[in-house]
Amino acid sequence: MTPRVIIARNVLSDLSHLVAEATPALSTVRGDLFLPDNLPFAAIRLNIPFTDYIAYLAALPPGERPQAFRIVPVKDLPFHIVINGAVRVENGGTAIGGKPATIL
Repeated sequence: MTPRVIIARNVLSDLSHLVAEATPALSTVRGDLFLPDNLPFAAIRLNIPFTDYIAYLAALPPGERPQAFRIVPVKDLPFHIVINGAVRVENGGTAIGGKPATIL
Protein backbone atom coordinates (compact mmCIF):
# COMPACT_ATOMS: atom_id res chain seq x y z
CA MET A 1 0.00 0.00 0.00
CA THR A 2 1.41 3.37 -1.02
CA PRO A 3 0.90 6.11 1.59
CA ARG A 4 -0.82 9.23 0.33
CA VAL A 5 -0.39 12.76 1.58
CA ILE A 6 -3.47 14.90 1.15
CA ILE A 7 -3.20 18.68 1.33
CA ALA A 8 -6.37 20.51 2.43
CA ARG A 9 -8.21 22.55 -0.19
CA ASN A 10 -7.92 25.76 1.83
CA VAL A 11 -4.12 25.32 1.93
CA LEU A 12 -4.03 24.75 -1.83
CA SER A 13 -6.17 27.85 -2.31
CA ASP A 14 -3.86 29.96 -0.14
CA LEU A 15 -0.80 28.65 -1.99
CA SER A 16 -2.43 29.33 -5.36
CA HIS A 17 -3.11 32.92 -4.35
CA LEU A 18 0.47 33.29 -3.11
CA VAL A 19 1.94 31.98 -6.38
CA ALA A 20 -0.29 34.34 -8.38
CA GLU A 21 0.51 37.43 -6.30
CA ALA A 22 3.92 37.08 -4.65
CA THR A 23 7.54 37.15 -5.67
CA PRO A 24 9.35 33.81 -5.27
CA ALA A 25 11.60 33.44 -2.23
CA LEU A 26 14.03 31.49 -4.41
CA SER A 27 14.29 31.00 -8.19
CA THR A 28 16.49 28.60 -10.14
CA VAL A 29 16.43 27.14 -13.65
CA ARG A 30 14.37 24.26 -12.21
CA GLY A 31 11.63 26.43 -10.72
CA ASP A 32 10.38 29.01 -8.24
CA LEU A 33 9.83 28.52 -4.51
CA PHE A 34 7.04 30.39 -2.75
CA LEU A 35 6.89 30.64 1.06
CA PRO A 36 3.71 31.69 2.85
CA ASP A 37 4.06 33.58 6.11
CA ASN A 38 1.28 31.72 7.90
CA LEU A 39 1.44 28.09 6.75
CA PRO A 40 3.89 25.21 7.35
CA PHE A 41 3.91 24.47 3.61
CA ALA A 42 5.57 25.88 0.49
CA ALA A 43 4.81 25.80 -3.23
CA ILE A 44 7.10 25.12 -6.17
CA ARG A 45 6.26 26.21 -9.70
CA LEU A 46 8.42 24.06 -11.96
CA ASN A 47 10.21 25.29 -15.07
CA ILE A 48 11.17 21.73 -16.02
CA PRO A 49 9.10 18.55 -16.45
CA PHE A 50 8.02 16.86 -13.21
CA THR A 51 9.94 13.68 -14.08
CA ASP A 52 13.15 15.71 -14.53
CA TYR A 53 12.56 17.33 -11.14
CA ILE A 54 12.14 13.94 -9.44
CA ALA A 55 15.30 12.67 -11.19
CA TYR A 56 17.15 15.76 -9.92
CA LEU A 57 16.04 15.06 -6.34
CA ALA A 58 16.91 11.37 -6.63
CA ALA A 59 20.43 12.25 -7.80
CA LEU A 60 21.13 14.40 -4.74
CA PRO A 61 23.34 12.94 -1.99
CA PRO A 62 21.25 11.41 0.84
CA GLY A 63 22.20 14.21 3.24
CA GLU A 64 20.83 16.86 0.86
CA ARG A 65 17.78 15.05 -0.48
CA PRO A 66 14.40 16.00 1.06
CA GLN A 67 12.38 13.19 2.59
CA ALA A 68 9.99 11.72 0.00
CA PHE A 69 6.82 12.46 2.00
CA ARG A 70 7.75 16.17 1.96
CA ILE A 71 7.34 16.38 -1.85
CA VAL A 72 3.65 16.33 -2.80
CA PRO A 73 2.76 16.72 -6.49
CA VAL A 74 -0.46 18.57 -7.34
CA LYS A 75 -2.35 19.02 -10.61
CA ASP A 76 -4.41 21.77 -12.20
CA LEU A 77 -2.98 24.54 -10.01
CA PRO A 78 -0.61 27.43 -10.79
CA PHE A 79 2.19 25.41 -9.16
CA HIS A 80 3.27 21.77 -9.30
CA ILE A 81 4.68 20.75 -5.91
CA VAL A 82 3.65 21.34 -2.31
CA ILE A 83 6.42 21.02 0.24
CA ASN A 84 4.88 19.38 3.30
CA GLY A 85 6.68 21.24 6.07
CA ALA A 86 7.91 24.68 7.06
CA VAL A 87 10.58 25.80 4.60
CA ARG A 88 13.27 28.35 5.33
CA VAL A 89 15.72 29.97 2.93
CA GLU A 90 18.91 31.26 4.53
CA ASN A 91 22.31 32.06 3.07
CA GLY A 92 21.34 30.52 -0.27
CA GLY A 93 20.38 27.19 1.32
CA THR A 94 17.02 25.68 2.19
CA ALA A 95 15.70 23.64 5.09
CA ILE A 96 12.45 21.77 5.64
CA GLY A 97 11.29 21.50 9.23
CA GLY A 98 14.69 22.72 10.40
CA LYS A 99 16.60 20.01 8.51
CA PRO A 100 18.80 21.16 5.60
CA ALA A 101 17.44 19.92 2.27
CA THR A 102 18.04 20.92 -1.34
CA ILE A 103 14.71 21.75 -2.94
CA LEU A 104 15.64 23.59 -6.12
